[in-house]
Amino acid sequence: MRGFTLIVTCSCDSNADNTMIAELFDKLVSLILFFGPAALVLGVLIFIHELGHFLAARWVGIRVEVFSIGFGKRLFGIKRGDTDYRLSAIPFGGYVRMAGEELPGQGPSESGEVASDAETVSDTAATALADTTSVAESTLPPPSDPTLPGHRLQDKSVPQRILVAVAGAGMNLILAVVLTIGLAFFGIHIESYLVQPPIIAYVQPDSIARLADIQAGDRIRSVNQTPVDTWEDAQTQMALHVDQPMTVDLLRDQTPVTVTLTLEKETFFDFGGMSAPARVIVGSIRDGSPADRAGLNPGDHIVTIDGHPLANMYEMIDVISRADGKSMLFELQRENSTKQVHLTPEFIENTGRYMIGIGFDTDKVLRRYPLTESVKRGIELNVQMGRMMFTLFQRLLTGKESVKNMGGPVMIVDMAGKAAKSGTRDLIWLTALISLNLAILNLLPLPILDGGMVVFLLIEWIIRRPVGERIQLILQNIFFFLIISFALYITYIDILRTDFHSWLR
Repeated sequence: MRGFTLIVTCSCDSNADNTMIAELFDKLVSLILFFGPAALVLGVLIFIHELGHFLAARWVGIRVEVFSIGFGKRLFGIKRGDTDYRLSAIPFGGYVRMAGEELPGQGPSESGEVASDAETVSDTAATALADTTSVAESTLPPPSDPTLPGHRLQDKSVPQRILVAVAGAGMNLILAVVLTIGLAFFGIHIESYLVQPPIIAYVQPDSIARLADIQAGDRIRSVNQTPVDTWEDAQTQMALHVDQPMTVDLLRDQTPVTVTLTLEKETFFDFGGMSAPARVIVGSIRDGSPADRAGLNPGDHIVTIDGHPLANMYEMIDVISRADGKSMLFELQRENSTKQVHLTPEFIENTGRYMIGIGFDTDKVLRRYPLTESVKRGIELNVQMGRMMFTLFQRLLTGKESVKNMGGPVMIVDMAGKAAKSGTRDLIWLTALISLNLAILNLLPLPILDGGMVVFLLIEWIIRRPVGERIQLILQNIFFFLIISFALYITYIDILRTDFHSWLR
């Protein structure tokens, strides 16, 4: 009877309890759906990266002892031939261990050779962290023939070992190109202005375009005598002549005008300060910013500031910057209604200008390309993204860019979750972007990355002997500490700027 009483008592509050359980269940499902895409993206990228090392090692005749997704303690797997294909406990990476692979200062490997138990970890969870190392306990019996000559890593020539070292990054690069080619063929979302005639809506003050006498309202007819019909055509032709003087033919009030300008790599992506007409759409809003306090919402279309119509976001940025922190009247279009709000921009030391704390969204259209053009477009997109990365590295090293603008594992989860909500195409695009990111980062010449291994091998090739174990160990330990510290710092920044409430929506 007591049990029955408890059931009756519980059922009296069943509506509230059921509501609470339903809410908790909904939040759990939301979290799973939000984390799921990130796990999928990172899992694919880790697998592809390690598959590159694995295939290259097998191709040059190196025996592979372990192929692991994750690192640390072995959870489960399957043994085929000499290789244990396993899933390991720590999911933030993976590794391929080859016969004879060792790190300076390590002991014997599983095979009993003068090798190590070192495992190369591909950590895609942080944009600042690619390959690192970890030592895990052996859980396998020794291979069938551990003394088989010529099948160890150190038995191979320097070019063969370099091939194995770069193969992981190579596979990530191939994946990025294949995905972007596929997107271009089946349809990729591009900014709507790219398919419009190349009519210049705004020219930034003191820009390269302004100095070349390019004016708002000019229509670009050709770049270096190549006719252009859309903004996409114009930008493609300009991209082919970066850092070179180019002739641009314009039509100004039905009058032909020809100008010469040079777009530098560092400033190429603003096209010398000339830009197309585009609606100013609020994308994201920083917590506590003037835009947040004024009640702006993502999706709002900013039409005018103090009665001045805006041609695009670049004009808006300049208008706000020139206001020197004075209160301004913004006219917004929100769905089918018009709204006016007063905002007072705040000075941001990082950027050195006044801002209202918003990110921008853009109008997009689905564009499909023929197969041959898809291949060309896919390669061009990766070249452009690669240039942007190298420009970012350069700006970071020269202090022109803050590391706070970089992203780590929390940002990847956030971006993957939002991309998945936007659609499969956006998730594939993000996968391609991270894959290219991983490829480039892995090839940086840092001792614990693939690029660092290439440097050691090139030095070995030149001096005809391996770099001293003590030197390698010291450099690897130093850079391991620096990269882990940097990754933790980036993660901390991610946590501060991430809207975790969106993960539950």
